[in-house]
Amino acid sequence: MPTISQSVLDNLLFLKKISKTKSPKNRKKYLNLATTAELLSIIECAYNILKGRFRLTSRQRNRLAPQIEVVRRIGRIRSPRGLRSILQRGGGLSVIPALLTPIIFEAIRSLSSNN
Repeated sequence: MPTISQSVLDNLLFLKKISKTKSPKNRKKYLNLATTAELLSIIECAYNILKGRFRLTSRQRNRLAPQIEVVRRIGRIRSPRGLRSILQRGGGLSVIPALLTPIIFEAIRSLSSNN
C-alpha cells in the first residue's frame, strides 16, 4: 500500500469536496477559491498516478484514459499558477474527479488503519 503524503492528508476534505461535486460550475468555483496547498495536492495526485505509485482498477484506468494528456500536463506542472492556467483553458475540470478518486480511497484507508 503506498504511503500518502501529509499535504494530501491535510487537504483531504477539499479533495473529497471537489471530486464529489457534479457541477462543473461549482468545481471551477472551488478551484478558483483553492489555496496554494490545495492546488499542489492535486498536482501531487496526478504525478503519483502517472508514476504508477497507486494501483488503479480497470474502471479507474478507463475513466482516465480519454483524458490522459490532461493528466500528464497536470502531473508535469510545478506551480499552482500553471494548474490554474490548464484548468482555465478547458478540459481539465472533467478529469479532476477521475484523478482524485483513487487517491482519496487510499488516503481514507490509510487514515482508518492508523486509528
